[in-house]
Amino acid sequence: MKIVFGTVLVFLGNLLAVTGQVITEQEMNELLNSRKIQIDNPIIQNQAIIRQVQDENKIITIQEQQGNASNHVFINQDGTENLGYIGQSGSELETRLWQYNSNNEANLWLSGDYIQTSVKQQGDGNVINSYIENTGIVLRSASLLQEGNNNRIDLSLKGDGFGTNADGQTAVISQYGNQHEVMAIMEPFIYPLEINQTPGINGAGMKISISTSTFDFPMKK
Repeated sequence: MKIVFGTVLVFLGNLLAVTGQVITEQEMNELLNSRKIQIDNPIIQNQAIIRQVQDENKIITIQEQQGNASNHVFINQDGTENLGYIGQSGSELETRLWQYNSNNEANLWLSGDYIQTSVKQQGDGNVINSYIENTGIVLRSASLLQEGNNNRIDLSLKGDGFGTNADGQTAVISQYGNQHEVMAIMEPFIYPLEINQTPGINGAGMKISISTSTFDFPMKK
């Protein structure tokens, strides 16, 4: 089992890349462009790139903004029973966590403004725990995707400083397969949450629970 701890206090021009060994420029380019990972902004001032292969790996990375630079984390874990934790605070936060194979866990704690989160898991028995607190009035987007069976997503969306910028406040959950579960908490309930559950061959076991301080779905008896 490999355990990688990455702590980044973000200043202008910092770059952290961790794979358990020195990563070459070619490997970095392959990582960023593999599995459909793409960079929208070609000029990125601060980024952490972590790639782990094989099983039972753990990555913990924390970015705390100091100054005007943005924070970017890209993690790729390929194996079973991997754990990924990402903590970000500040502004212009971008997180992309890709986990392949089964029994993996993704934990994200994001607090700030201009938040972009993308998590993708392929396999069975995977879990996503995502807490997003938007403190500004600009974009907040979250895309959580699971493909396989017996997967679960817990999502907490908080923050009330969005103003009238509804176009930038998107949250999409997609699950493909059987025996899936989604639990979402939204405070306040201002902008829509999109949940797509597409069953596999048997089409069984879909469960959704959404709650705020004003209502619960499914409704409590």
